[in-house]
Amino acid sequence: MRTPNIGTVLYLEVAASIRQAILSGERPPGSALPPEQRLAAAHGCGRDTVRDALDVLRSEGLVTTTRGKPTRVTPLPEHQPVRLESGATVIGRMATRPESDHSGWPTYVPLLVVTGTNVQQQVYRTDRTALVVP
Repeated sequence: MRTPNIGTVLYLEVAASIRQAILSGERPPGSALPPEQRLAAAHGCGRDTVRDALDVLRSEGLVTTTRGKPTRVTPLPEHQPVRLESGATVIGRMATRPESDHSGWPTYVPLLVVTGTNVQQQVYRTDRTALVVP
């Protein structure tokens, strides 16, 4: 078994590697990930480390698992275009617990808070929003 780089935890490194493969398109939406045993061998770690990494990716909404079936890459959501007006301000931040409870959005998804000169403050999920600059 290998040890993680200084300052990181091995399961987070494994999660980052799989996440990169998903986001780059190497592992397309709907595709099955290799079995845990093969992922463990590929990353030089144990199956418990792979399970922890998959838990992270599940919590991020990148993969889904069904008992007795392979872990699959979740289809990425469509991005809603948000046209920014001249002079708009965009701030990224995490959702508060009350915001998450009210909106039903997961707490792990950062938010974009857009404030314009002619528009009240609007809040968007970063994973479903594409900002369009004039």
